[in-house]
Amino acid sequence: MRQLLYLRLCRLLELAALLLSLASLLGYLGRFHWFLDLSSHFRVQYSIGFTALCHCFLLRRKWKSSAALFALALLNAGAFLPYYVSQPPAAASEPSLRIMLSNVNSDTGDPQQVLAEVALQQPDVLIIQEVNRYWIRELSSLEETYPYLIKGPREDNFGLAVFSRFPLAEGRSLNLGSVIRPPVIQANVLSPQGPFNLVTAHPKPPIGGKRARSRNEQLEELPSLFPEDLPVLLIGDLNCSSWNVHFRRMQRAGGLRNSQEGFGTQPSWPVQLPSLFRIPIDHALYSEGILVHDRRLGNPCGSDHLPVLLEISLQRAVPAVSDV
Repeated sequence: MRQLLYLRLCRLLELAALLLSLASLLGYLGRFHWFLDLSSHFRVQYSIGFTALCHCFLLRRKWKSSAALFALALLNAGAFLPYYVSQPPAAASEPSLRIMLSNVNSDTGDPQQVLAEVALQQPDVLIIQEVNRYWIRELSSLEETYPYLIKGPREDNFGLAVFSRFPLAEGRSLNLGSVIRPPVIQANVLSPQGPFNLVTAHPKPPIGGKRARSRNEQLEELPSLFPEDLPVLLIGDLNCSSWNVHFRRMQRAGGLRNSQEGFGTQPSWPVQLPSLFRIPIDHALYSEGILVHDRRLGNPCGSDHLPVLLEISLQRAVPAVSDV
């Protein structure tokens, strides 16, 4: 009986290794099909799974299988380890600016919990996603602290709003390329340290070919918004992980850095699962001219997303030395 159970366990481990390998490798083909793209988001989980299986095969003295599984663990770890080994900038020499992103989930979120979290974190600029008319009404008390705002409520879970302590110049809500895509809000934040360009977007989740194309096209078009004369902060639930091929293309095209560098992946969704099983889809990316001194996740507010909190400062331009 023991031998039979042992054989069945061995077969289950071999099947698990096969399925995990298949899912992991197919994720690298995500640019070709939306379903394959979905399997690209779980690099952390794949790496942990391969490491555990490697140890199991080592106990069975399956040296070649163990080596292959270890190689796959390293391959997947290469997607996220750089975010842990990068060095973040030093602490700001002057008071930093605090930015908060909250995807409130218009269906399940709790406005009172969101207001309490805002009161606790005291951001200078607050970005709220998935707001509808009800949420705008429930959050109206924020206008006393944040007199500068841009409202874009929608009833389809793609409404956006920006609340700011600082003036917002040239603020606008716009559609990129097609009216069927969720809108984007862009504004110049006139902070005490100088202006920077804020862009917030919430592309559609890539479930199905049509929605996946919408997300990918919106990510591709976002860099066209970035001005050349101001630092840029792109922030929002982008419905893709940090190592997704479409995310990486957008990041390179926009010349942006990921705020996770030096702070880890900080998986923010879905809150209902333990942290080990979450993925990072709520992002903050920034261009030259901005320093990120801290990045962390906030407290649950009834949504399926955790808030993202940033401490940033603007680099002051060094005046050129004229020739004598």
